Amino acid sequence: GVMDGMVREAAQAQMSLLKTTVATLRGIFRLHKVNLLDIFKSPLMQIPVFWYFAIDIRKIINGSDPALAQQLVDSSFLWITDLTEPDPWYGLPIITGLLLYWNVETAVGKKALSGETSSQSRMALFLKDAFQSLAVFMPCFMAQQPSGVQIYLTTSMLFSLL
Repeated sequence: GVMDGMVREAAQAQMSLLKTTVATLRGIFRLHKVNLLDIFKSPLMQIPVFWYFAIDIRKIINGSDPALAQQLVDSSFLWITDLTEPDPWYGLPIITGLLLYWNVETAVGKKALSGETSSQSRMALFLKDAFQSLAVFMPCFMAQQPSGVQIYLTTSMLFSLL
């Protein structure tokens, strides 16, 4: 009846308003060159490389390539005498945590990364808090990783700042 027609008209008006709002937001984002997903690019691009590297190092340590494994045992870097063992002084895990924190602070602070307004959005602030919280616990996660993996991650995060 009459009520069904009014409900249908109200729903159509709301849908029309929603479509207009979405189109307006897209236009504003395009105008100010905002892409909300840009904040994920750097971390997501590093995950597969880190994953491959970590698995490869584990294979070497487990004996799949004995010659390379022996080279890693005999190699040293600064205070680390064996690249297959965790950092005995926890310097690299702490440095990695600090670099991750700094990377997140720098990335979210850059207006050019994903647009001027996205660095102030709730989602950006939530992600910043989440990744910086992860950075605080990074030394705990990395403390038992082989030093070779820790060196890779530290240098990767250092180059991400550049």
